Amino acid sequence: MNCWAIRRITLWSNLKRKNDGNKHLGLLGSKWGKLHIEIREAGIVIGMKTIVEVWEVEIMLHLTQMTEKDVNEIITWKYPEPYSFYDFEDSEETIQELMDGTYFAVHDESNQLIGFFCYGGNAQVPGGRKYGLYTGEHVLDIGLGMKPELTGQGEGFSFLEAGIRFAAQKYSPRFLRLSVASFNERAFRLYSKMGFTETASFLNHDREFIIMSMDVSTFLKN
Repeated sequence: MNCWAIRRITLWSNLKRKNDGNKHLGLLGSKWGKLHIEIREAGIVIGMKTIVEVWEVEIMLHLTQMTEKDVNEIITWKYPEPYSFYDFEDSEETIQELMDGTYFAVHDESNQLIGFFCYGGNAQVPGGRKYGLYTGEHVLDIGLGMKPELTGQGEGFSFLEAGIRFAAQKYSPRFLRLSVASFNERAFRLYSKMGFTETASFLNHDREFIIMSMDVSTFLKN
C-alpha cells in the first residue's frame, strides 16, 4: 500500500450569534491540492462584517493494486454526456484488463474508492499506437479516472499529483505521457497546469486525441 498525504484547504464560515458564540455553519467549499485562494467578497455577511476562516488539514490517498471489489464498483460508474465515452463495459475482457496488474485503485482516508490509475500499455489509445506515436525511451504512459460524482469539483490536481508521485516511486520514469480526448477541455486544462505539454494528436474512431508529456524530475522539484 502506498499512502500520500495531501493538503486539503477548506473554507469554513463562522457566525457569531447572541447566545451561542461562534457557531459552525458547515462547509462552504473544499478542494484538494495546492491552492492559491484570493478572497475578495466571500463568506456570510453579518451586518457589515464578513467572517471567513481557512483551515488546512492533511488527508491520505491510498494507492493499492486493483481488487475484484474495486473492479465491480468501477464498472458501474456512469459519466454524464459527453463524458460517457469513459464508461467501462461490464464484460469479461474489461474485468481481465482491470485486474492485469497495471491498474491501481485510489481510496481516501475513509477507505472510499475515489478513482484509479493505470500505467503502461493500457494507458495508450489504439489509434496512437497505429501511427507509432508511443515511442521513446524512459517514458511511461499514465491513464486515470475519478468517480463520476467527484469530477469537476476541483479535486483533480491533488488526485493526479498522487498518481504522478506513485509512478515516480514505483517505475522511476524520466517522462510521463498521457492521452486525452480533445473535447475534454477540463482535463486538458488540468494536465497543462500540472506541467504536461502537447506533443502530438491523432484520430481514433473519428475522435481526436491529444498526447501530452511531462518531465518527472522537473515536476518533483516544484
